Amino acid sequence: MASLPTSFINLMIVPREGIGLPVYFSINFLNVG
Repeated sequence: MASLPTSFINLMIVPREGIGLPVYFSINFLNVG
């Protein structure tokens, strides 16, 4: 659960440049965790 916040922060850092990848990762993380 220590990587969850880090990942979330990374997604917030990339809001428009790479929103498709971060969104996919977020969904996968939520599904796995």
